[in-house]
Parts: sequence; C-alpha cells; structure tokens
Amino acid sequence: NEQYATTGVSVDNPNENKQVKKGYNTIEIPITLMGNDIKEDKQIKYLQIEKNTTLEEKVNKIVSVVSSECFSNLPIKVKIYGNNTAKVDLLEFNNDENNRVSWKEDYLNNSIREQTLRVLLENILQDEYNGQWIEKVQLYYEGELLSLD
Repeated sequence: NEQYATTGVSVDNPNENKQVKKGYNTIEIPITLMGNDIKEDKQIKYLQIEKNTTLEEKVNKIVSVVSSECFSNLPIKVKIYGNNTAKVDLLEFNNDENNRVSWKEDYLNNSIREQTLRVLLENILQDEYNGQWIEKVQLYYEGELLSLD
C-alpha cells in the first residue's frame, strides 16, 4: 500500500500504525501532514533519513519536509541543545518576492495557530521513535516563545 516517490518520501494509509521502520542504512520516520480541514484525515508520509546523520540533521530534514508540505516552504531553523531539547525558530522570508505568505498572517493567526503548533510539535517529537530523540521543543516566532493555549 505504500508508494515511494523519487524524493524519498512515501505516502501511506493514515489508518495504519505509524511505527518507525528501520532499513539497512536508513530509518523511515513518519511525517504527519496537515489537511485543509481539521476534520480531514491526517496524511502520513515516510521520510527516509540516513542512520548516521546527527539528531539535528534528522530534525532539520523533518522540518524541511513539513515546511514544504504544510507551510509554503516558510523558513524554519532548528538548533539542538543538550541531547534532547530542540529550539525551533519560525522565520519569515526576508525578500519581497515571497511576502505573499507568512507565518504570522497564514499559519499563526487565531483560526489555525493551534493546528500549526500541533503539526510542528508532533513531527519534531516523534513519539513512536525508539532511539535517542527530542524530548522538549521550544517554538519561537520573532523571538517570542509560542505555546498552545
């Protein structure tokens, strides 16, 4: 039932168990995508990541895919502190060409803010992952710590 695209991302049935699968030199990490409607079934894609990459590289690859699939490729910067805390900065485009979309206007407004934060947290925390992973996430927008109200 899984289909692999050339990007290393596969589409999967959202009703199947989203257990992290391990290959020979790669691991498959499930990415939960945001639907257009909150009631819509979540779509799961599997991301192939090299086993020997650092935790920071793995998390950056995850947020890169989440940004392109859910958030119009808006910039996200991740820094890992200690062995288990991710500081995630949601950044705006800094050139006029891409100002048609923004975190503030499109993804952090009152109607969608909670869903945006949940998608980011769920994908960064990876509850199903069995190895060493992130335990705490701090989300920032323009220096301000964001939280689910």
